[in-house]
Amino acid sequence: MYRHLRQLCCAAVLALPTPAFADLPTWHVSPTGDDSNTGSITSPLRTIAAAQSAVRQYLESTTSPKPVSVWLHAGEYSVTECWTLGPKDSGTPDAPVLWSAIDGEKVVITGGHPLGTFTKVPLDLLIHIPEAARPHVTGWEISSELLGNDATTWPQHCFAKIYAGDQALTPARSPNCDWAIGTWIDGSQFQCETVDFPKHDIESAWLHGFFSDHWADQFLTLRDHSGDLVEPDFIPDNPLAEARFRTIHAPENLDLLGEWYFDKKNQLLIAWLPENTRPAITQADTLLAIYAAHDIRIEGLIFQQAEHMAIEVARGKNIVVNNCRVNGICDTGIHVFGGTNNTVSACTIEHVGRHAIRVEAGDRTTLVSCEHKIENCWISDFGRAKIGFSSAIYLAGVGSTVRNCRIADGSDAAIRMDGNDHLIELNDIHNVCQDTSDTGAIYLGHDWTERGSTIRHNYLSDIGRRGNIDVMGIYLDDFASGTLIEANIIRNAGRAIAVGGGRDNQINGNVIVDCTMSIQVDARGQSWAADQVQGVNSPLHICLKELGNSQSLYFERYPNLHSCTTPLASHADGNKIENNVLIGSGSISLESNISRSEVTLANNRKHPGSSLRDTSWWPSTLASDSTVQAVIGEVVAWLHIGPQMTASKLISIHSPSDKN
Repeated sequence: MYRHLRQLCCAAVLALPTPAFADLPTWHVSPTGDDSNTGSITSPLRTIAAAQSAVRQYLESTTSPKPVSVWLHAGEYSVTECWTLGPKDSGTPDAPVLWSAIDGEKVVITGGHPLGTFTKVPLDLLIHIPEAARPHVTGWEISSELLGNDATTWPQHCFAKIYAGDQALTPARSPNCDWAIGTWIDGSQFQCETVDFPKHDIESAWLHGFFSDHWADQFLTLRDHSGDLVEPDFIPDNPLAEARFRTIHAPENLDLLGEWYFDKKNQLLIAWLPENTRPAITQADTLLAIYAAHDIRIEGLIFQQAEHMAIEVARGKNIVVNNCRVNGICDTGIHVFGGTNNTVSACTIEHVGRHAIRVEAGDRTTLVSCEHKIENCWISDFGRAKIGFSSAIYLAGVGSTVRNCRIADGSDAAIRMDGNDHLIELNDIHNVCQDTSDTGAIYLGHDWTERGSTIRHNYLSDIGRRGNIDVMGIYLDDFASGTLIEANIIRNAGRAIAVGGGRDNQINGNVIVDCTMSIQVDARGQSWAADQVQGVNSPLHICLKELGNSQSLYFERYPNLHSCTTPLASHADGNKIENNVLIGSGSISLESNISRSEVTLANNRKHPGSSLRDTSWWPSTLASDSTVQAVIGEVVAWLHIGPQMTASKLISIHSPSDKN
């Protein structure tokens, strides 16, 4: 259904009429052009660098700049060195600089470089590949240096290292889906009877899994094997009795379309490729960097294959990344660091190793907001390489907004927050936290002083694997405080909302459907986590001390924070749970020594039909439901959850012209 909606949105975008501004400074770029050309639509330049030079000359030569547009025509633009825009490439609020694809044309900025011709796989190597896959695999000569498999980051970066067409290939693994279960023998050997451990090239393989904690994955290299036992080079601390894991990068595992293995001895990449494709290897670190620039728009481009990031915006102002697609990135899709009033809108981001979008901005010393916005984006398949703590969107600092996004199909949290005064609203989040535990679709925690954030009018569904009570819809972990959780719909989660010892949180007007437990509040500061909060040198009190001269500002902005300096700071005091509706879900639970007087419970109601599992509870249904209206009131906002077509339209302030 979501793919169909996306197609409708794209069709609406392409159908929009675009006004002509023939008198504006305009340049065209095409892979079939020539850098000696004028840059008109009939005489395009060939490279982005040539267009950037022309734009700079124009900006330097005029005192009254007009809006500038650079139109990229269909094709691939390979990046060997990062495309960088800086102060000299900046526009003004009234005359921004636009870099855009021609409407309807596929423009790819890629850090992938195609390999040459294929070669046959030697027989002595082919025999180690599963028999069913042998007719389909091809070999490609490539050096270890180009692949980068001697680096310490190799196990993580290889997940987006090889591409074919638009598809990110996967290093050969077993099992191909889900996880196997292994056990430790005598504290040094790892055993699994359902997975064939590598035998041909054990030094090139590794284990990827959850060996110590259910929320943090690790990579273990191997040094020896014997039957169904392997001996890792490194033994994790406090190993789990049963560990979920996969064997990665072994020829014995290459049994599926889209998998590959690199044989170091023969310097040969072996891959089972989609038809009519050849592999491309990722070589660029970052594709586009916008540093200390302002008033620039990036629209309609595809960014594909990078070792680190697709786009980084550092200390920028009024930068807009709109209607772009990002995929095949080893670490982070888009990184926004510092700056003010930058926007990522209507972008599709998928197949990333860690975060789709990471924002670190706003001043926690002064509580000045960065005013960055992430709106109407479609994010999926994140946390491909490093799973634990790899959220689709990570916010740190002060004052970022995530609105009207659709986030789906990820290993860990959809949104993870640190800092103050963030706004999370009108997002559609589903099928996340699929591989982790003790986490939440929206997650924050570990610092009393990080207050003032609002989570409202979001639809969270199918969070974690059914039956896993340790996956939350919204998780205020380890003393997260001063957060407003209001008018959200949370469906099919272990616990809908959990408050882990924090204070002064308001949980108001939420609808909780088919969750094992609805709302849980505990006072862990008085029980198993007392060492985190009791005593002037405890981690939470150190957070207060680190405010330094800003402490009085924080006490003024968040008056309840002052109570954290009192002897009762370890109590989970001031939490209010009011006007929530429970449908087919467990009750509200107060746990871990919490006093009933420390929590306000008022007007929370079980829905009359709560004894039945009703799969028809969608936002539109709930917005008009009589019980919901009686407790919460009309929630018209629920009809506007997820990406909005009108907001996602590509409406350029310039248009391509045949005049230059």
